[in-house]
Amino acid sequence: MTVTEVSVILRHVAILSLSPRGKPIDAHVSKPFSPRTHAQLRSTTVSTPASYFRALVSSILSTKSFGKRLCTSAPVHRIEMIHTQKDVDTFYAENMPAEIQAQLSTNKDTLSAFLEGVVQSHPDCPGIAFITSGGTTVPLEVNAVRFITNFSSGGRGAHLVEALVERGWACLLLHHRTSIMPFRRVLHALSTEELFAAVASTEGAECTPTVTSRAELQRVAELYRRTKGLVHYIAYDTVVEYIFLLELVSRTLCGTSVPQVLQQRPCVFFAAAAVSDYYVPLPQMSKEKISGGNGLTLHLTNVPKVLRLLREEWLHRAAPDAMQPFIVTFKLETSEEAMKRKAISNLHAYRCDAVVANLLQSYKEWVLVYTKNGDDSAPVLVRREEAKTIEAALCDSLISPSPR
Repeated sequence: MTVTEVSVILRHVAILSLSPRGKPIDAHVSKPFSPRTHAQLRSTTVSTPASYFRALVSSILSTKSFGKRLCTSAPVHRIEMIHTQKDVDTFYAENMPAEIQAQLSTNKDTLSAFLEGVVQSHPDCPGIAFITSGGTTVPLEVNAVRFITNFSSGGRGAHLVEALVERGWACLLLHHRTSIMPFRRVLHALSTEELFAAVASTEGAECTPTVTSRAELQRVAELYRRTKGLVHYIAYDTVVEYIFLLELVSRTLCGTSVPQVLQQRPCVFFAAAAVSDYYVPLPQMSKEKISGGNGLTLHLTNVPKVLRLLREEWLHRAAPDAMQPFIVTFKLETSEEAMKRKAISNLHAYRCDAVVANLLQSYKEWVLVYTKNGDDSAPVLVRREEAKTIEAALCDSLISPSPR
């Protein structure tokens, strides 16, 4: 039993051991406890106050009502978080070999070094942004010849990074290895001819980038040169790797290894990755390549839900007076009614600070932003402006501008 649990028990004993009139609980034991519990308590040999206390605590712990009261009154549902963390640790242990965990854990040192570098080279950095981007793969075989995935290009995350570094923010991008990347994303819009013409700067080439493309290339290239010390990249592949790194990065950003000056500045988390809801446990994966045949039946297991755990434990600054990270999640749907309903549900279920609701058909043009302290029936409409991405407009809505 932890110190926190003991302190909660003591508080409940102090409350429950008195009746509304301040009399000992055994005079009114039939109200908070069942007759059977009362009889068990009375039948216990009580020779000293200490033994009486132990008997009382034992009886309280055995009642369903106490379990309910304990869970609802413990700070931030601490007991629930402990159980969830155990489930996540088991998820890692059963689905990721120890050598892979050790390899991924080296990102903690490189991230800490990056943050130290930010303080040295950008002392006026107004805050830290943690962005996740891209899909997550779910291997069907140990050697991952076949896999299923959540489709996501990673464009949202790439644009968010650019919008944030333009405001001077330090950015940590946790991205799928195939995601569109910040700055480089402008090259994806070029044809092969335009790409080579832009790279070689060939005079008189048969095909050259349009005036608009050249202007965008120059703008992004200048932004990259000016802010390249503000971005740190960490890549993942599978959904197991994603959650493992999500915890590692979150705990590092809120840990004592972060320079003191950055601990006192805002931190914003944009959960823009498309995370798989299901996976195939490693022990159940085919060790050989699955042969072709007459169809394939899969049995998938639920991926642990970690947003509440991230909010309450992983991405949580320990100092009592610390400014806690601002949590922004995204909800993409194909129906506006479902989008609004699920965005509101996620806002309250996971205790986010904001949920960005968007439709697949129009996610580059407008979004609705639901906030913790806002009116669920009147979300903020954010539209893309001329010569500005929707991500830049979103940053304008959520973050005070800090132009460089």
